[in-house]
This record gives sequence, C-alpha cells and structure tokens, in this order.
Amino acid sequence: MRGFYAVYAGKSIKGSGFMVQKICSWVFVLLAAVCMPDTMHVLPYSSPDEVEISVSYSGILEFLDVFANPYYYLDAAEFAQNDELEKIRAAAEEATRGCTSDYEKIYAVMTYVADSTYYDHLYLEGIEFRSQKAYDVLSTHIAICLGYSDLASAMLRSIGIPCMTATSSSHAYNFAHDGSRWIFFDPTWASYNTFTVSGEMLYEGYTDRYFDLESEEIVNLGLSHQTVSVNCGQATATFDWESHTAVMTVSK
Repeated sequence: MRGFYAVYAGKSIKGSGFMVQKICSWVFVLLAAVCMPDTMHVLPYSSPDEVEISVSYSGILEFLDVFANPYYYLDAAEFAQNDELEKIRAAAEEATRGCTSDYEKIYAVMTYVADSTYYDHLYLEGIEFRSQKAYDVLSTHIAICLGYSDLASAMLRSIGIPCMTATSSSHAYNFAHDGSRWIFFDPTWASYNTFTVSGEMLYEGYTDRYFDLESEEIVNLGLSHQTVSVNCGQATATFDWESHTAVMTVSK
C-alpha cells in the first residue's frame, strides 16, 4: 500500500490528462479497499468529482508514514523564489554544516529557527501585523508560529529534505522526513525568544523538548497540536482526533 501511494501521489505518474487522473484515483480507491479492509472504507461522496475514504489510524505519525508521500513536500518555491530562495538555501547550508544525516539536518534547522527567531507579541496582541513569509522571517527574525514553521519548511526543502507546515485550529508546526520516517518538531514552542509589545528583542535561547516526539506525546500537547488536515498530494486528509479516523478526499 505504501509503495503504491508513493507512485500515486508523487510525480512518477506521467501525464496530467483527465483520464490518467481518473484511472489513478479509482485504482487508489480499489487498492485501499483491498489492502486495508479492516481500517478503511469508501463513504458516499457529495460530488461526482471526488470520493471520500474513511481511514482508522493509531497516531498522526503512523498515518503520515503510510499516506503522506515525502516527494510532495520538496518544492521550496512554494515558500520563496529567486534571490530570496537562494538566501534561505544559504542559511540552511550554514545551519547544517557538519551534519552527517538528514535527521541531524532537521534538528539543526529546527534549532536555528528557534534560536534566531523572536516571538512577535505585537502581532499576537493585534497591535502591529507583519509578513510571515519565510524570507521576511529570515530577515527580521520576528514571527508568530506560521512564520517559524514556514521558514523551517523552506530551509529544509531548499536542501532537499521533505518538510510540511502542519496546522491546527490555533497553531502551526512541522513534520519533516529523514528518509525513513516523518519527524515532528515545533520551532515556535522550542524558542524562548520574545519580541515584546514595547519593541524589545529578548533572547532566551531554545529547547529541544519539542523535537522528534511520538504520536502519543503530540496528542499530550493538547488542542494546539491536533492537526486539522494534511494535503497528501492527490488527496486531502481531515482528522478526527477523538475517534482516530481520517477522512481522505480523493479527486476522481
């Protein structure tokens, strides 16, 4: 199942015609029903253009390992382009200098973003709003959670490491792939730095407490980290954390 989805959701399917997409979507639905009969079933769909599949899962990381194709999360141009992307890449290469594995690089980028960025209390209090784009955060060192997470995603993607910005109803954080599994990290909660309402930048460093947590540990962080939905490539998964089910909407 995992191998099939890597082909289905990635760019290894050639052509983008309607018939190719339709065939692949229905093959995915059929294989899902055959390979995971105890955990998955097709739901009535509200549109002739899509089908919904209900999936039972034991944890968010376990779900991502099966359904979230890492290759879908490699496009750094989603966050920045041209000179801005090159400066983000340069920062990522400097932050990961000396790292010998993608796992170490993910950790290095998280600590770089957490250590060099200051949480924007002017934004939090609705006093002053500023851009949360990855390059702007890299330049100003000031952000709220979305800025932290998008900068981390942009940096990792720029050096060839898949990374997604995940969001709950109130927070943003990251999952990155080290070549074997998805790894959770939260550069915002890892950062102790603050940009106060008086405009003062207070440096307090960072913690690694919010790096590489297991699914149950993520659940224990509360509502702030209960992912609402994840775009898995050709499908979007919407999570119900109480029932441990996800509804995947697949375009036909």
